[in-house]
Amino acid sequence: MALSQVVLGAGVTSQTSLLFVTAIVLVSSLILGGGTRPGFLGDVLLQLIAVPVLLLLVSTIFPAKNPATQPFAPAGLEGAQLRSARWAAAACALVCLWPLLQLVPLPPALWTRLPDREHLARSYELLSEPLPWRPVSMAPQATWAGWLSLIPAAAVFLGTALLGHQARRRQSLVLLAIGLFSVALGLLQVAQGPASSLRFFEFTNTLDAVGFFANRNHFAALLYCLTVFAVVWTIDCAVVSKARDRSLTPAVLTLIAAFTVIVVLIGAQAMARSRAGIALSIAALASAFLLVMADRRAKATSAALRLIIASVALGMTFAMQFALYRVMERFTSDPLADGRLIFTPRTYAIAKEHLLAGSGIGTFVPVYALHERTEDLLANTFVNHAHNDIVQLLLEAGAAGGILMLAAIAWLAYQVFQCWRPAPPDASDLDRGLKRAATIVVLLLAAHSFVDYPLRTGAMLAIMAFALGLLVEPPAGANPPEPGGSAEVPAARTQSKSSRSRRKSVMGGPAGSQPAPADYQWPAQAQAQGEPGEGVVVAPNVNWPQEWAQRPDTGPAEPRRPVAWPTKPGKPGKPDDPQA
Repeated sequence: MALSQVVLGAGVTSQTSLLFVTAIVLVSSLILGGGTRPGFLGDVLLQLIAVPVLLLLVSTIFPAKNPATQPFAPAGLEGAQLRSARWAAAACALVCLWPLLQLVPLPPALWTRLPDREHLARSYELLSEPLPWRPVSMAPQATWAGWLSLIPAAAVFLGTALLGHQARRRQSLVLLAIGLFSVALGLLQVAQGPASSLRFFEFTNTLDAVGFFANRNHFAALLYCLTVFAVVWTIDCAVVSKARDRSLTPAVLTLIAAFTVIVVLIGAQAMARSRAGIALSIAALASAFLLVMADRRAKATSAALRLIIASVALGMTFAMQFALYRVMERFTSDPLADGRLIFTPRTYAIAKEHLLAGSGIGTFVPVYALHERTEDLLANTFVNHAHNDIVQLLLEAGAAGGILMLAAIAWLAYQVFQCWRPAPPDASDLDRGLKRAATIVVLLLAAHSFVDYPLRTGAMLAIMAFALGLLVEPPAGANPPEPGGSAEVPAARTQSKSSRSRRKSVMGGPAGSQPAPADYQWPAQAQAQGEPGEGVVVAPNVNWPQEWAQRPDTGPAEPRRPVAWPTKPGKPGKPDDPQA
């Protein structure tokens, strides 16, 4: 029996099962993965949750010969339909393979030639012991912990790559929901003060909102990522509400919800007081206008633009009202006083020495301590990260890490070109908007990594994996038809009310004065072209009733227009009534 039938019931679809298990890992990552280094209890629990999910996803991408043993067999995804997911799995395997290769023992003739191995060899000589086989990593335990920390992110990435468009939309809503819960937790932490029992890490920013994180900078990274995805949903809510004129109450509720989410995220960013977070939040809000302008539903997105501007203005007002002085305190201190500009050049110099094979994933602290100079020391402080994750990854992974980063940059550039070019007519604007938001999230996190290490936390690494998974083309059979769904608003529904009124006025009489088209007997030629009264332009070759007086053509671009609507058949007092 398939896993989806065991867990969620026999009638559930495979996409629902995939969404369920992927959402479990994503939510667990946001709740348990807020530590700044591997080894916390939350990281261990997160990895225990992610391991079985990852095995199930791999068995789905590379199914067994017997379809009955496939975990998600109801999807019917096999062969060429899984090509994009298999390429994603191969790329994920390359990233996860290099830390394992750094743990392969090497003979003494090889590892003694690597940088910073002289003191190890001398210690064995002083003990009069033969040189053992040792791996490339200078701290194998730290490399093992770093490799294990990749498992939840790999599960989120592969699970998202297997999801169809509808399931990916729901996954983004799950992300927003758990993110807002983290925001509420952060506001409670500020309200309770430094002694709040809601802070889950001993070493943390006790005066600021941190949510489930240990560091306010990483909480701020979560907020600007959520802001980008919230903007996409705000645009869609504005478009759909403008199209559904008859259901005003749901439309108003969705617009209020979207408006409130953006306001709350902006206010929470001020409570976090992260300088990098505030700067990147401004960049995220600037990208919101790009998302609005790139949406092909241009006539309907003016409402979304106004809504976003209003939400940003209100959010900034609240932030200035309640957190202005707290934010200004962060900018009164010298941002260079913490020595971050010293860490990066020193780390880069060490990375050049370890360029061949790297020092090992997770080995920054012992390797940097070997090269730290007296003039670089900070009082009562030790350097636990380079505060430039690009350079630190180059140190730990070596040339292989640099090659993988270049390949990722090339792939991302291709995806940016594909996502931001004009959309084909049959593309979903909401799904394309989520992919565009994913490119923005990846770029923001990459920019943040130049001054901090957000991806060293399991939570932000999972969000990066989700964003990268959105850029992978869904399997061919993962997008079933959605009758009545909200995947795509038809063109006739997305037109503004004034546009429809102008079209109806072409059919004769002032807008809004026409009777219901279903009450009349229309010529067969007109019915073949569409329902009259719904914006169908009258064709000149239709045999209209005799009582219709028609205006002469005024030119090749203007159709013939009836000056009056037909009368209802069988109604007394009407021209078509025989007794009238």
